[in-house]
Amino acid sequence: MSTLTLHSPPSPSAAAIGKKTRAEEQHTNGLQHEKEQRQVAKRHRKHIHHLKKAYAKQVSKNGNPPILFDILEMLGKEQVNGIVSRGEEFDKVAPFNEVVQVTIERLSAHGDGIARTAQGDRILAIPFTLPGEVVRVYPYGVERLYFKSRLVEIVSTESSMRRDDLVQCQYFGKCGGCQYQMVPYEQQLKLKQSVVRNAFAHYSGLDAKLMPPVLPTVASPATMQYRTKLTPHFNLPYSLRHRKKNEHVDAKTLDIPIGFDGATSGRVMDIEECPIGTPTINAALPAKQADVRERITDYKNGATLLLRDSLKDLEPETLQECKSVVVTDHKATVYELVGDIKFATPAGAFFQNNRSIIPLVVDYVKQQSFLQSNQTKPQYLVDTYCGSGLFALTLAGMFHQVAGVEISASSIECAKHNATLNQIENATFLAGNAENIFGSIAYPPSQTTVVIDPPRRGCDQAFIDQLVALKPRNIVIRGFDFFPQTHHVEV
Repeated sequence: MSTLTLHSPPSPSAAAIGKKTRAEEQHTNGLQHEKEQRQVAKRHRKHIHHLKKAYAKQVSKNGNPPILFDILEMLGKEQVNGIVSRGEEFDKVAPFNEVVQVTIERLSAHGDGIARTAQGDRILAIPFTLPGEVVRVYPYGVERLYFKSRLVEIVSTESSMRRDDLVQCQYFGKCGGCQYQMVPYEQQLKLKQSVVRNAFAHYSGLDAKLMPPVLPTVASPATMQYRTKLTPHFNLPYSLRHRKKNEHVDAKTLDIPIGFDGATSGRVMDIEECPIGTPTINAALPAKQADVRERITDYKNGATLLLRDSLKDLEPETLQECKSVVVTDHKATVYELVGDIKFATPAGAFFQNNRSIIPLVVDYVKQQSFLQSNQTKPQYLVDTYCGSGLFALTLAGMFHQVAGVEISASSIECAKHNATLNQIENATFLAGNAENIFGSIAYPPSQTTVVIDPPRRGCDQAFIDQLVALKPRNIVIRGFDFFPQTHHVEV
């Protein structure tokens, strides 16, 4: 009889085990890396989709941004169409996040210097730079087809515009409020005239031969200390936003900047004085900031403050001496005097913030209405986007009838109150909806002048269509510099 002997299989060596373990670990790591890469790619696609959707929404609401026309002219339509067709318009291509040297070719409508990258597939927008300057910059923010960039150094300047001795603000070059303090004021006006000319060319849809001539921008009598409204803001520190109920936080240990956004930092800057604000506002600003810091634990989030320069009241003595105070309550009433017309408006409502130029605007409308009319006296005025009745009431004396039109019912009530305040009886104020804003106006077009003072985003298509259908005799258009030292221009 034979005997069967059973043996266990030989155990794998330690080396073999180690080799297998490393292989498994590498395989696992490889799978994990692939998974992470897929997640990164997915997040990137989602982010790009969000950017494209947000851009499309802005275009739908406000039209193409002015910088798009700079991009098309500087990069060429063929180049731009290729980038967009490949879905690369938001990609972080070189020289993103790299310091590079470029030459500024022009200024954007927002006052930024614009340069092309060496590859010629993106432009860079750099605040506080001027055409002809060679600069070193750091591209840090992705926008559609261009990068926001931070000025690192001015290597050389051939710009006849730069006059750094004109700068009056300690924060200029960092704060995002002003763009042109280093530019002589006469040149600022020419830049703004160019902005208006380009706006007509890019947005009117008119043939170049039909374009109206763009007149020089009317200068503001005051170029500093003119702004009668400032709205500094602050963000609540993380320790306050996320503190537990009844948890004590020593507010005195917190750094809480209260002011305006930095031009390229993405953070609020602490601003102790703003030279374009009126002296009355600047005198009140430190106390308002101190009050906020003292009560900072009462806030659940950051907030925007209001400082509005107002006449103390409408009493004869106040009007004669122009005594002004600062109003900080949005619901309080502020008082203004334009010529001999008195205005009382809610502090939180819109009213032009440069009182030095308002009489020039009113006088210009008067002059143009007389020049364009065959009548000895123009008959009818329509003040669109009338707000509290600025143009309707200041011009009422030279027209047979005036009508102020607004979508905001509260603004209409304010305008009616101001008409009563000034004993003006030939002014009517109508709250219209966007689709039928002129529906209640029956003035003969051949005797009607229209003044258009829209909000910052401009007139929408529905308004323009109705204006064309109204066929007024005169439409008064002129650029006025309500905001010296900044890129803004009112038309």
